[in-house]
Amino acid sequence: MKKFMTMLLAMSFAVALAGVSFAQDTTGGTSGTAKSATTKKMMEKTTGTIKSIDKDESKITVTEDNGGDLDFNVTKSQMKRLKVGEQVSVGYKTKDDKKIAKRITKVKAK
Repeated sequence: MKKFMTMLLAMSFAVALAGVSFAQDTTGGTSGTAKSATTKKMMEKTTGTIKSIDKDESKITVTEDNGGDLDFNVTKSQMKRLKVGEQVSVGYKTKDDKKIAKRITKVKAK
């Protein structure tokens, strides 16, 4: 009886794993990690100096290397590690005329 229960459990586990491996792809038919430009907008990127940090609004202002200012919505965790005056590279997406920072990387001084 103990062997039967062990085999039944093992078979149930195998069937469960097989079900996961045959799950339906709901990403629009693209395979792997590559997405078409029509289904996923490319991330934009800029480099500059942090001019200000607004903790109440969860926004930062970055003065680009070309002199223009851009405002970015950021998460609380992103904001914790940033300081005014730091050189950063910001990967962002624009949604509803708002720039949303997806990746902020500190840039070493040259």
